[in-house]
Amino acid sequence: MLAAVSDFKPAANYALTTYFNYHATNHFRAAVGIRNSRRDPLNASCSLDDPVSDEYGETTKIDMLDDKSAQTAFENVETVLFREQLRAVMTECMDTLPEAERGAIEKYYYSGLTFAQIDKINGKAPATARVLIDRGLVKLRNHKNRCRLKELGIIERVSYRMSGLTAFNNMGMSSVEYTVEKLIL
Repeated sequence: MLAAVSDFKPAANYALTTYFNYHATNHFRAAVGIRNSRRDPLNASCSLDDPVSDEYGETTKIDMLDDKSAQTAFENVETVLFREQLRAVMTECMDTLPEAERGAIEKYYYSGLTFAQIDKINGKAPATARVLIDRGLVKLRNHKNRCRLKELGIIERVSYRMSGLTAFNNMGMSSVEYTVEKLIL
């Protein structure tokens, strides 16, 4: 306040509060450590390679930063492992089916063929592939196969989605077909 009063010049047509504000701001910046001069931020910054002492030894600042790509890589590994386990369980379940039904389901879901293409490859009458797939899916719903899928958490996860008649009419597939399509393909 004394510096503002000593610098105050009434002839300059400025209010005393203007001088006070100027000096108060400068004293506050000096106390906090903020300077008025414009400096290059890179000269005042710290290196990410500077050590940070912690209870486990020396760690650098860059080691403390989150790495989003590493997290994505871990999530991808979890997804790949889950799909491998799912394929193994689905293979065990598919092995319980007769050859014709298993082949029709594999061609439809794994190869993406239509019913007509499957019938043409197998040399069967039209709509035979649909009947074989329907019978195979019913057999895949048996208790033993359901228990295998419950171990992976698939039944709880998606089996009851898309299970109503309205969903079937809208999507054209059953809940089992929906589960296979979403989780395996």
